[in-house]
Amino acid sequence: MKHAIWTALCALLVHTSVQGAEGTVEWVFVDESRGGREIPCNVHYPAEADGVGAEPMPGPFPTVVFAHGFVMSGSDYAALVSALVAADFVVLTVESETGLAPDHAELGLDLAYVADAAAGQIPQLPTQLDDRVAIGGHSMGGGATWLAASSSSQADALFGLAPAETQPSAIAAAAEVTLPILVFSGTADAVTPPADHHLPIYAASASACKARIDLTDGSHCGYADAGSLCDLGELFFNGMTRPRQQELTVSLLVAWLNHQLREAPWSDFDGQTASDFTTTTDCVLSARPAVAPEPVVAPQPFAERTVVRGLAPGVGYQIIGPSGRTLATGTAPPTGILHLDAATWPAGLHLLVQPGRTPLRLLKSSR
Repeated sequence: MKHAIWTALCALLVHTSVQGAEGTVEWVFVDESRGGREIPCNVHYPAEADGVGAEPMPGPFPTVVFAHGFVMSGSDYAALVSALVAADFVVLTVESETGLAPDHAELGLDLAYVADAAAGQIPQLPTQLDDRVAIGGHSMGGGATWLAASSSSQADALFGLAPAETQPSAIAAAAEVTLPILVFSGTADAVTPPADHHLPIYAASASACKARIDLTDGSHCGYADAGSLCDLGELFFNGMTRPRQQELTVSLLVAWLNHQLREAPWSDFDGQTASDFTTTTDCVLSARPAVAPEPVVAPQPFAERTVVRGLAPGVGYQIIGPSGRTLATGTAPPTGILHLDAATWPAGLHLLVQPGRTPLRLLKSSR
């Protein structure tokens, strides 16, 4: 934020609200129906601390299965993946078909297999999954996402970041896709020109609810981290900055995923506006009014850290200690998820208060 008041508020909260840490683990799925095909993945999940095999935060969490672009891998999207983990999603980056001669059909089948496995909750993983799953990807992986939709019986939603036409055709496959979809398209993308790739995939999709984000002067590679092989295709690009493109992508994608996988209000996504993007939607939405989720605290009681989910997004809050003194104030993030560092709090009952809502009890143990 540009305003001085926001800067001061961030400084005040630095000891109270912290971004969730990210645990990782390597995983190999084996698809026996394809002759024991191995599908390597990296699993990223909300954790107590950063690191391989780190202790997970209490779940379960919805899952995002993500596919890379041509001659790329999941490690090229660390910023995007970490942002999704911080929003309480488990992200499985599929690491197959990373070479110079990728098989798009096989990648689509890999995505479908992993998505169906994730919907089955994979009890062997160090983190808990619920049964809600979205499949998405960038460029080649975005096109393969539409191929995956014809094979996965468990996916709930699809998204593509500059999705590319594939062989077999993602555009042709889109005609059979009825799941909710979201397409991101940079208007200055010269690697997969929107008119030949993103827009036909979007137009051909038979979804009851589809949405498209057109990023003004957005690039093809700006969804990924700097320094990947993707950048070789845009050496002289001078449009939307990478930080801005990633900021918009995260904000809009998280709000859309929260609606599709957590039933958060559609307005959290569709209500976002700025001068450097436009939103196109074609949706038949339920007339049922959105019901704000009841806030949940886990773990509870807690010793040093806890997470509050289901806060009213963008609404201020206070944390009041056992003595009645205000320990912190802030504004709930757009996700409604607040990570709290309570290491310096006294033991006892604390209250988190938001205007118009019942105070939430936070119980810190004495150890």
